[in-house]
Amino acid sequence: MSNKILDSTLLSLSQTRNVVTERQLQAIEALWIAITTLARDIAAIVTLQDILLPEEFDTAFKNLTMVNSMNEIKKEPILQTMGENMEKVQLSQLYVRSKLWAAYNDCIVVQARVMHVFFANRSKKKLRPWREDKPIQHIMEKLNREESDFVLQIPLGQLNRLLGVLRQRFLTEASISISGEEAAKYHLEQASQFADDVEMRRSQILGK
Repeated sequence: MSNKILDSTLLSLSQTRNVVTERQLQAIEALWIAITTLARDIAAIVTLQDILLPEEFDTAFKNLTMVNSMNEIKKEPILQTMGENMEKVQLSQLYVRSKLWAAYNDCIVVQARVMHVFFANRSKKKLRPWREDKPIQHIMEKLNREESDFVLQIPLGQLNRLLGVLRQRFLTEASISISGEEAAKYHLEQASQFADDVEMRRSQILGK
């Protein structure tokens, strides 16, 4: 009896899985677009951060070429694009795994903090190193040893490497979701639990 219930439950789940999978793929795509679009928009800021050694940040505003480059970066278009992506991103949270959402969040937080720190300090004619930002430091603490060594093994280009590591983490979690490994395991567990509950209820009724 329980096998028939399990088979019936699995069939019902499989019929709805295509719709759910499509929405999951759309959600993953929306998150990836948000990540890569922001990465594109702050590319100039990342480059400025990555070509300076920590001791060179204090003198950045004495370099006219550097100042001109910084002044060309506009905040409003970046914020506008982020706002345009926000609605799809918020809906996407309903269809993605918590680990994938966390990977997305780490990517966005680091990029957004880099942008915020740059614009907040540019008006003060300062250029603050991204490494000093506590939210970014907190995310870096979550890197494993191999990832951390990769980011820090060279003096320049560390921010770009960090962003690359975080994007790879997102893609890894996205790949797991797309492959259906976690979904299949979850559906089987849910179906088995449902079958067990029905069989238990049936036994209780027959026992009365």
